[in-house]
Amino acid sequence: FHEASRGQFESRREAVAHALSDLGGAIFLAAMTTAGATIFLLPCWIYLFYQMGIMIVANTLIALMYTFLFLAPTLMICGPLGECGRISA
Repeated sequence: FHEASRGQFESRREAVAHALSDLGGAIFLAAMTTAGATIFLLPCWIYLFYQMGIMIVANTLIALMYTFLFLAPTLMICGPLGECGRISA
């Protein structure tokens, strides 16, 4: 979403669509890699490892849903546009 601060997009929707097209696949595959590596903890007999596997898979899925179903639409509605929200050093 950093490119949106350069002012090259007409609307917030275009900026978010561009950000998701560039980074959405990487975010999704990183989450699936984390969840996939954790799947091996689920059939463990040691209850602590089983619980940790459930927790990591659940946290990964919740973070993925938050990113795509809450954060992206929120940025489309009230995200920064143009020079708004820019912090200069």
